[in-house]
Amino acid sequence: SASISVTTGEATDITDSGATVSGAISGVDQSLTCGIIYGTSSTLSSSSGTKKSTTSWSNYSLTLTGLKATTTYYYRAYAVIEGEYVYGEVRMFKTKETVAITTGTATDITESGATISGAISGTSQSLNCGIIYGTSSTLSSTSGTAKSTTSSGNFSISITGLKDNTTYYYRAYVLDEEEYKYGE
Repeated sequence: SASISVTTGEATDITDSGATVSGAISGVDQSLTCGIIYGTSSTLSSSSGTKKSTTSWSNYSLTLTGLKATTTYYYRAYAVIEGEYVYGEVRMFKTKETVAITTGTATDITESGATISGAISGTSQSLNCGIIYGTSSTLSSTSGTAKSTTSSGNFSISITGLKDNTTYYYRAYVLDEEEYKYGE
């Protein structure tokens, strides 16, 4: 079993609450219990850290979920060979910040327009954001009319060209890591 090695792979698809991590086993010709041990301490063994296991005899990847935002996690691959743990090197990644969006109020309402506010929280970076509005309550990136801006906090957008005596629905949105998040 001296020729068996375990390698810890890259962390990919890192979000505010998860990541995909990989490992590889070489020098085996049968399926083994293997996986990833991870935690917020760099001391990781079969008795410390959280284990997520699978069975494989070559490359594998596991998705870690339920992680805390903006936190450094350490991880390492492992395999159980004849009852003994064999480890890959310890690597690390940092989860992203949690970005949230809140839809604000409509003010300065006239027969043809209004000013609508929104608020982004959980980030210090400026992101693409805005208001989607329309006469249907079904509003998303593919339905309704979007008016965008860039902000890292509170924003307000002036909407014009509306029909008088008409009910409009609206919601704030933010584009975070190419994913739309919506307010109420």
